[in-house]
Amino acid sequence: MSAMATSPLLSMTDAAYDTGSAEGITTERRDFLWVDDSIAAKESVSIRGPSVGTPGCVARGPLIYRLKGERKGLCMPDGILAESGDGLPTFRLVPAQQLKKRGVRIVGGKFEEPDKVECVRTGDNFTATTREDILVIETVGFACDLVDSPTLRSIIKDVRNGLASPLIDLDPHLGNNNFRSPRGVIEKPVEVDQLCTMVSAMIMNEKKLSPEERARLWKRRFGNCNTQIFRQMDKLPEYKGFPSLPELNEDDLIMDLAKRNRRPYPKNPPDVTMNCPPWWRVWCDGYGGQSSMGGESYEGAVGGYLFVCSSTGSTDQRL
Repeated sequence: MSAMATSPLLSMTDAAYDTGSAEGITTERRDFLWVDDSIAAKESVSIRGPSVGTPGCVARGPLIYRLKGERKGLCMPDGILAESGDGLPTFRLVPAQQLKKRGVRIVGGKFEEPDKVECVRTGDNFTATTREDILVIETVGFACDLVDSPTLRSIIKDVRNGLASPLIDLDPHLGNNNFRSPRGVIEKPVEVDQLCTMVSAMIMNEKKLSPEERARLWKRRFGNCNTQIFRQMDKLPEYKGFPSLPELNEDDLIMDLAKRNRRPYPKNPPDVTMNCPPWWRVWCDGYGGQSSMGGESYEGAVGGYLFVCSSTGSTDQRL
């Protein structure tokens, strides 16, 4: 039986900064924002080495160590959840060389001086501690305490692709989802959906609004439309019962920033449309980029182009 199995060398509030680990590994499930425990994930890696023996891989996922005394954390997008229990050791490892490739390095101190972990991208750094002649980082809490969101998932994706530093700012993702129980232990309440948030709302009595205030309210309900349509809607029978609202004579910052076109586009002249052979004259427009499609499409597409024939109106869409 290995020495690590009989008595752990380190507390589970520390993570060993290991130059012999090719990936972040932990036996604590709460260190992950979420985990993939599919068969493919379990068979994606084989854990071996003199430090921890040969425990099996239970799951994979974004591993985040929250730094003690900091509002930051070390992110390993493809961390490994190792087996624990039944005499197996408990441990938490930080992959030094993997982080170095992504811009986070160790700056060793002289003799008894403390070592520092530094991000070469931002210049941020924090102090590492030596316990039992092992370089460790002190942690507090767990990654499961963070609020999962599309923004945080985008940061993790950028870290995986080498576009962002693994030393990430956790302050916007801590939220208020942690509370202290009567025993003084920080616990996380049970949530049906981690993406759901509780909001408080004030009920407004629309009847007490002035005509101008009610027009502003309906203007926002219709996506900051032009208030000239209210007079037209008042005359149409299909909008019977809609309140009679005045036209607002005021600037709209949202419409100005959106460069909204308040007039219809003119029709295309017939000499450049119907008189052309099919696909002789083509209009093209692109879309996507900056995650505007909400994620990757077929075969990893993040955008596309739409081609339209001016004479026949036929369309051809290419991702």
